[in-house]
Amino acid sequence: MTQPSHHDQLCAFAEYQLGTLSTRDICASTVHLILATAFFTGAAIGLAKALKAPKKTYLASLRTLLQDRFGLSADNAVGLIESNARLYKRYVLIEQIYSAGLQAAQHWTSQSDAPKTALTDLLQRYRDLSMSGLNVEGVKQPKPAPAPVESITNADIQPAPTPPPPRWGRRLAWLLFFSLLGLLVAGLLFPEAIPTSIKGQLLGAF
Repeated sequence: MTQPSHHDQLCAFAEYQLGTLSTRDICASTVHLILATAFFTGAAIGLAKALKAPKKTYLASLRTLLQDRFGLSADNAVGLIESNARLYKRYVLIEQIYSAGLQAAQHWTSQSDAPKTALTDLLQRYRDLSMSGLNVEGVKQPKPAPAPVESITNADIQPAPTPPPPRWGRRLAWLLFFSLLGLLVAGLLFPEAIPTSIKGQLLGAF
């Protein structure tokens, strides 16, 4: 016996869950339509896991279900699926509804006595919920962004100052000056210590 396709299984599951519900009433409430879409998104993924169906398959089945069963246009069905994906990342409630749909579909495929009021119970529980109340079960915390790493550019690296070259010429001149000054002072104070030859040269110089 050929196994039913993913589309056929999702449609059969939807009929099972929507037996006591009015899709017109669901569509009259934006929040209920969002919750129903989250529920059947989870169901579509749960059925796809059992069939090993790819993402494009269960998205196509879900889009067709929203068009045929809820009367949405193709563009509106795609927009609702994409919108729910964003809401799933933000609100805990949408994740819980998604998980409920996945579990209900898996239970339905494995047991004939699976409860058929899973979606009904959820819509009843949140019958007075508004769009501003989607955070009723909490809001997911965004992952902290990694700390920015400051880039090091060539302009940030300052070369170490080069010490000025030693001024040996000036130091040598001062050394000679003080040496000659010392000799002159010593000659004035102790003339007898100056050799005769040097004394004659000094007298000749002056």
